[in-house]
Amino acid sequence: MMRRSAPFVLLLALGCSASWGGDENTPQGVLLVYKTQSFPEDLEGLYVEAYSDPNFNTLVRRSLVEEVRGDTALLRTFWLPQGDYYIRAWKDVDGDGTLSDGDIIGCYGYDYSCSSPEVYNHYVDGYVGVNIGVYIHSGGGRK
Repeated sequence: MMRRSAPFVLLLALGCSASWGGDENTPQGVLLVYKTQSFPEDLEGLYVEAYSDPNFNTLVRRSLVEEVRGDTALLRTFWLPQGDYYIRAWKDVDGDGTLSDGDIIGCYGYDYSCSSPEVYNHYVDGYVGVNIGVYIHSGGGRK
């Protein structure tokens, strides 16, 4: 019988997807970003960001999605130390450097507008495995 490490058990307890990378004892979370509505803009060039505050001022980690498959994008290497984070996915479609109409946005915890983001409690050092829904932003917003 194969024994699994404690981090694997904790990742599953957090509701994370898990796939194996490296050797069979190395858990790796899969962060999935998906479209919550139909829109023509693809998810190529979309970033996933983790912040230490709900106003998205203190950036801890930023990574470009690694693979896009239709209406979903995957990120297998989003590693964070344990702590509390606010995670958002964002694509600056118009390239103006701020959240504006037509950009793609979504936050962890089903807060697609990111106006009241939910904290993500990451209990162990390791890869994050969560799902984030994104939509086309309209009506102002914040960076």
